[in-house]
Amino acid sequence: MNAINYFHAFTCNPLVLIVFNNLHGNLLFTVPNCANLCYAGAMLKVTRRHQPPCKRKMYDQGYTKCHCPVLIRGTLAGKRITLSAARFLRPPADRDLAAATRLARQWEADGEVRAALWEQPPEDPLPAAPAPAATSRTLIWYAISGWLRSRRARDIKPVSLRKFQTFARQLYAFTTARGYFYLDQITPEDMDQFYIEWKDGKAAKGNKLGRMRNFFRWAVKRKYISDNPAQDLEAPVGYTLPNQKTPLSDSMLERVYEAAANWKDQPWCYGGASGVITAERISTLLQLMVECGFAITDAATFHMDRIDPETGECTIRRTKTGAKVNTWLAPDLRERLARLALMHGPQPFVVASRDPKQLSDGWRERLNKVFRAAGPFPFRVTTHILRHTFIRVHLTRGTDINVIAELAGDTPDIIRKHYAEWVPERQNRLTKILKESYYARLEAQAGRGRVVNIRKAQ
Repeated sequence: MNAINYFHAFTCNPLVLIVFNNLHGNLLFTVPNCANLCYAGAMLKVTRRHQPPCKRKMYDQGYTKCHCPVLIRGTLAGKRITLSAARFLRPPADRDLAAATRLARQWEADGEVRAALWEQPPEDPLPAAPAPAATSRTLIWYAISGWLRSRRARDIKPVSLRKFQTFARQLYAFTTARGYFYLDQITPEDMDQFYIEWKDGKAAKGNKLGRMRNFFRWAVKRKYISDNPAQDLEAPVGYTLPNQKTPLSDSMLERVYEAAANWKDQPWCYGGASGVITAERISTLLQLMVECGFAITDAATFHMDRIDPETGECTIRRTKTGAKVNTWLAPDLRERLARLALMHGPQPFVVASRDPKQLSDGWRERLNKVFRAAGPFPFRVTTHILRHTFIRVHLTRGTDINVIAELAGDTPDIIRKHYAEWVPERQNRLTKILKESYYARLEAQAGRGRVVNIRKAQ
């Protein structure tokens, strides 16, 4: 009999327990707790299950800074369990390691998983929380989950909704680290520190501040708190100034095409399916994005049925904005797409997962390898720079801004705002104004009797 069995026999003997308790003057053990003591050596573990776009291995326990799903694994009451924290915790607590650890410790203390949650997991990943009593304080997770539901009710695009969810997780992690449970515990000083810790750029920081103000205004209107702790925070100076997009030059674009042509075949395997990412596939995707101005998600999910075989015209609906875009595909591009469709089906760029986000993340990672091989560049190059290059090419060729806006699925104001330095009509207008001002000054000087050689000045 080993030490564990001796300990089990000792603690499960009522007479021994009574004598032991009398000697020490307090009740240290009770018979109902014997079952829990037997499993004290098999503690539940809380780990992250990494998934794209996270680059870590699925069960890499050494990295916890990401927001991948959280699993509770181990032995409970003699039974092996592997459960997702999302089945028992509401967002954003479902991906918080501290909250999942507290839940695991509670299960160990109870010796079982709560039957209602075990047998009837919520169908909605963001279930409606029970309304608090009128006199109770509002929990932070309750306010955050309600705010996220209100954002989702506006039918916000997934790309924008993820930004709200990211902010919610960051706010929840910050308040949890400070030991806060209720919304009214958050002070303006706390929000000052939270704001200072952001590592975003000017534009991203200003936009995130807008989301934080929106959250607390929403909470004030529902009487969860009396004052807005983020009301006095100011956005970074100049964050509203438009950022001029930096497209690739013709020489840079040639280097990118050359790097894509030298791509080495890369095999992939996912869910029982497998294939190879070839240089032809990479080059065709690049050409589609540069010549049609497609974003990475629109290009990765491209379907051959969108092409009119007689005219070569193509109609898509942008994933980000939902705007309808009509374009035309060159004959050589249509031939390359047709060859790929014969080998890989009507969606030649669908690899592994069919989820648009995971699919675009995979292609984004592959194109980033192409950019690194074609570099170095004097600025940061991402997949969206191919869309900027499409607009730059047409602007420099003198294409009307309204036509470019229609091809890109944007408005003319957006084109002028972010691509002003590439708009010929803008530069011609400014040059004309400066010339008129200069010659008017010369004529005025000549009228006052000063000798001016206007011809030489011209």
